[in-house]
Amino acid sequence: MGPARPFFSKPTMAGALVCAAVVLAALLHSRATGHPALHVLPIGAAHDFYITAAQAEEEARRTAEARFRGSPWSRDDEFHSQESRMLRAEAASHRTSLATMIDTLDRGMHEHWPTGGTTPPSQTVLPCRPRLSY
Repeated sequence: MGPARPFFSKPTMAGALVCAAVVLAALLHSRATGHPALHVLPIGAAHDFYITAAQAEEEARRTAEARFRGSPWSRDDEFHSQESRMLRAEAASHRTSLATMIDTLDRGMHEHWPTGGTTPPSQTVLPCRPRLSY
């Protein structure tokens, strides 16, 4: 019997160390940094925004219904497109994030904030019925 051979040869060990270093660097780079805390609007501004959003929902749904009379899913897509534009514009005007505006709208719905005489925002979702062919 000759001398004992190492389990890994030097080139294999060097390759394994390089791979380990790359994996470690990737893991450190991709680790979660945590989400920044949502900026909460002052309660008065939040209520004003909620009333504005509720009024905008009524008009946006009427517009979407007029454009897509026979397709409730297209109507819903159109409404949410308008809603997205409104939320982005409000976030920019309040100098806050889109997430803050969505959270404000969500809080208003869950806490049943007054809507200023308009219908409260809809909390329903259409059931998904995919087309059989595209």
